[in-house]
Formats: sequence, C-alpha cells, structure tokens
Amino acid sequence: MAPWDDTRAVAELLGEKTSSDILLYSGEINYAGAVRTLARCESKRRANGILFLVTFGGDPDAGYRIGRHLQQTYTRLTVVVPSWCKSSGTLIVTAAHELAMAGRAELGPLDVQMAKPDEVDELRSGFIVNDAFEAMQKQALEMLRQCVIDLKKNTAGATITGKTAIQTASSLTGSLFGHLYAQVDPMHMGEAYRAGRVAREYGQRLSEIGGNLKDKALDNLISGYPSHSFVIDRNEATQLFNSVRPLSEDEAALVTSLGFFAAFPWGTKSPLVEFLSLTGEESRNAESQQDGGGADDTKSEGGSDGDGAVAEGAHVTPIRQAGE
Repeated sequence: MAPWDDTRAVAELLGEKTSSDILLYSGEINYAGAVRTLARCESKRRANGILFLVTFGGDPDAGYRIGRHLQQTYTRLTVVVPSWCKSSGTLIVTAAHELAMAGRAELGPLDVQMAKPDEVDELRSGFIVNDAFEAMQKQALEMLRQCVIDLKKNTAGATITGKTAIQTASSLTGSLFGHLYAQVDPMHMGEAYRAGRVAREYGQRLSEIGGNLKDKALDNLISGYPSHSFVIDRNEATQLFNSVRPLSEDEAALVTSLGFFAAFPWGTKSPLVEFLSLTGEESRNAESQQDGGGADDTKSEGGSDGDGAVAEGAHVTPIRQAGE
C-alpha cells in the first residue's frame, strides 16, 4: 500500500471515531484555495468537519469565504493547527467551534497587511501608520506639558502667566512636530482604518457561529499585538479562545503520516486542498467492492496543474521528515 494510502487510512480512522470529514489545507490563503475548498466540500460525507490548516496567511476575503463555507457545510467544525497558521489562517480559526494545536504550533495576529508605497510585492501592517500617529501624538502632548512646567518653574520671578506659558510651549511644540505631521498621508490612514475594519467585520461574523472567541479577543487579535509576526502559541491561545486543546492521539498520528505537508505550507500560489478521509463516493465504491460489486479499483496518478500544485484528483505521496 502506497504512503498516501496509509495517510488516508489514518484519516479515515479519525473520521470514524469523531463522525467527521477530514480535510487538509496547506499553503497560501487565496481564492484558488477557496474555490478548491468549496469543491472538496461537495464530497461531504459526515455531519462534522476537521480541518488541518497549515498556512502563512494571505487574502482575508478568501479566508472569510473558506471559514463561512465550512460553517455552512458542517454542524461542528474543528481546526487542527500542526505548525504554522498565521494572519488569514487565524481568521479561519475564528470560524471553528474548537481549536486543537500541536506543541510547536503558532497562530498570528489579524492585522491586515497593506502594500508598501512604490514597492513591488512587499507588504506592511495596516496599523503601522496608526501606531506612528499615536506615538507622535503622545510625544507632542508630553513635550507641551513639560514645556509649560519648565517655563513656569524657571521664570518664577518674572511676570509670565499660565496663558503665556501655554502659548509659548504650543509654538515651540508645533514648530518641532509640524513637519512630522505634514508627512502623514490622510488617504493612507483611511486605507489602514478600512483594512482594520475588514478583519473586524469578518471576525465578528465567523465567531458568532463558531462561538469560540472570548470577549475582547477579536480586538486583541486585531490591534493588541506589537507585530504581524508575533507568536501566539497554545498557551497564549487559551487567553483568546474558549476551547483550545492539544492534539488527540489520532490527530497526532495523522500529522506524523502527513509529514512535510503538516510541517510547512505548500510553497506555491496554488494551495494543496485535499479530502483526507473517504468521500461519499469513495465510501460507496468501497462498500460495493465488499459486496462483490466489482468496482474498478484502478487509481489515477494525477499530475501537475501547471504551477507546481497538485492537480484535481491527483494522489499525493506525503514526504516524511528526517527522523520520522
């Protein structure tokens, strides 16, 4: 039996025990992956779904589409994170009723990434400009306050009033910070604000059904962390989600069987989206064979769809890591 068949057998065992379909999404979150996820869900066999998710993130619109469709397809959704699940991957996690994380697994904040001006294919956090503006505001107010205090203190014997001290301090502060504020692009600030609303609105809609986010957790995921790459491990995740647990023995066995595909996101623009447990049609074919129906057991080897991704219907052989 081929290694991929071994993986399918492990996944089917997990599916039988949990009354769940088992799916794998590995790679960038984009509309190609969303379309494939929707297509895979047409093969739904059981009431519940378990999604093994490995990604560095991507398009929040596609992430919302994936999360919403999985909610509409399955009565109960569990997301299993074996390793990386950043950015828009975390958005999909908010759709789940339950989160399972391996010891090395990590989520990431939800601050939406925006294109850098005059840069090709480079992104930065949508909250950088807001953070910069807030920092300048704090510094300007502190400088104004300190100037007023110093003027009153150092001119105790002079006839300087509080009004004069404030006017003098304001003039000095304005001359020092005015050129900095002049560099703030109001259009970019508006874009950053709207980018933050995207994550918030999608997260609210998904978490209303999943019900796994704690109060204020969405705010923390969007703006409560200092960087887009900030590590949210399993311990940190327990402060954000109501139901967070380690992998079960059967889930861990499937991660081991998946090998490379559970360790690193599929490295092309076309993500790997696979139905790991038996689909409804495969189950019927298997039952037919057991009943002597003589179903054709010839397997298609599949191929590439042109960009290194696995073609529809292809059988993938997981690459085991060294030492496994």
